[in-house]
Amino acid sequence: MKRELDIVVISDVHLGASRCRAEELLKYLKSIQPEMLVLNGDIFDMGKFRKNNFPTQHLEVIRRVLKMALNGTKVYYLTGECDQGLRQFEDTGFGPVNVRSHLVFKADGKLHWIFHGNYLTKTSSKGWSWFGPAWRFIGGLFRKSGFVNQHLRKMPRSVTDFEDKIVEIAAEKGFDYVICGHIHHPQQLRLQAQNGKVVHYLNSGDWIEHGTALEYRTGQWCIYHDNEHYFGAISPRLQVRSKTGKSNLRNLDGLLSSTSSATAALDAL
Repeated sequence: MKRELDIVVISDVHLGASRCRAEELLKYLKSIQPEMLVLNGDIFDMGKFRKNNFPTQHLEVIRRVLKMALNGTKVYYLTGECDQGLRQFEDTGFGPVNVRSHLVFKADGKLHWIFHGNYLTKTSSKGWSWFGPAWRFIGGLFRKSGFVNQHLRKMPRSVTDFEDKIVEIAAEKGFDYVICGHIHHPQQLRLQAQNGKVVHYLNSGDWIEHGTALEYRTGQWCIYHDNEHYFGAISPRLQVRSKTGKSNLRNLDGLLSSTSSATAALDAL
């Protein structure tokens, strides 16, 4: 039985790249039934896309998303860095998929802002793609030493800088939640900005190294971590909410907005 969810956010899948975990993602998509699915950038890796060499499993992911959209799931595709060629479809979309630069909506009375995050860093997606594997390799070299506990497990300053910057902008704009991708680092934080406003920062991570997504159900966000155990055994994650438990998700069309560029989107909010 599929798990019923209000919102699912996925980013940094990099379809077309050999390191993409398309098979695991496909299993995950088949296990859920969300009211809204947000594909938050870098779903395609256009730099590695080859028309005559596109893996079958990667194509199956696309088919599954389209099937979900045709079966009633509201699907939004927010453009990132590696798929910025799709920005030509913003405001029009392709088929049942709505293409945007960012997304603004209210859920349970809280104002949410979702965008990929690449235009707030000078670091290229290529730079972030090698960061995760390199960090784990270094950690493996020193796994048995105290140096790991004292230094290697500390979050890199570049990541926290990204988070702090995002939160400050979100607080200035009056958002309660801000959700990004881009840096391939799944996260869920509650931070206070300099103006005193508390902002919930979430990052959906990626489907290259972590296999993570963000799930929203009955008023709460959580990070989903891919694990083969969940597909082969009974898990609490597969418990479906009661039919009488109605979602309090309020998709406000008046607040759903997009612009031709991410920078212009900031000015428009």
